[in-house]
Amino acid sequence: MTATLDGETFVAVRMLPAAALSAEQLEAAGKATTSDGGSTSMARADTADAAPWELVSAAADGWRVWRPKVVLDTLAAAGANASLVTVEQVDWPDACLGAAEPDQVCAQVITPGYRIIVERAGGPIEYHTSRVGGARPVPASTPGS
Repeated sequence: MTATLDGETFVAVRMLPAAALSAEQLEAAGKATTSDGGSTSMARADTADAAPWELVSAAADGWRVWRPKVVLDTLAAAGANASLVTVEQVDWPDACLGAAEPDQVCAQVITPGYRIIVERAGGPIEYHTSRVGGARPVPASTPGS
């Protein structure tokens, strides 16, 4: 199942038991449209059971945990044996996601996205993404990475 909130697509990845979260741990994120034609209220949860970049929604049997699709797509593109190390929400300074090629011209517009570190056989690799897609691998020598 997927859900769209403010143009960003999220994928339901797991369930937490109903007792895992309380109202005091939730910060409203907004109303999302779900792939089944419905809607759900999404929230950020202050808990070890959900990362700060994941969202949760109430379900009949507990709490549904949602991950940004761009994070899942980036992990899949990194290869079958890749594993997620860290994900951080970032406002990039430009449309090139802070990872411009030499002599590349980038629109100077704040672009919300993620810094994703993936571990694979050759070592860790950093990706910069927008919230709607377009992961860019970042060479280790890129300033600010």
